[in-house]
Amino acid sequence: MAVYYTLKRNNIRSRNSCGKFYAHTVRIKEVTGEELEEIIQRNCSARKSDVRQVLTELVEVMKDMLQRGYVVSLKEFGRFSLSVMSTGSDTEGEFSRHNIKGLRCNFTPAGRRRGNGDHSIQRDFFEGCEIKEWKEND
Repeated sequence: MAVYYTLKRNNIRSRNSCGKFYAHTVRIKEVTGEELEEIIQRNCSARKSDVRQVLTELVEVMKDMLQRGYVVSLKEFGRFSLSVMSTGSDTEGEFSRHNIKGLRCNFTPAGRRRGNGDHSIQRDFFEGCEIKEWKEND
């Protein structure tokens, strides 16, 4: 399996990188929850309705846990957490609630140390994946 990319030029004149080319991921298609339910039903003994029920409850429980400040760790899947986005202030005293701009949901895919001494982590979602340039006839 492969992740495809195309090259795009950065045309934002205010950036030092203006005029340089960067790889951009080609998103082939969006897969819906219903499509995932169908695939899971074909791959195991769970019915589509069972899968939908479990996923619906998982979303509700995760939302509750994340909003309590917990990190949600799904062993083979990865870890989810919420973080606050804010603008900076010069001093602690100048910081106020107005500096807070919103929340972000962070996801870190499951992985394990490579064991080769460099302390890098092999992410499970990337295992066996190639990176290829997108050709229009692909």
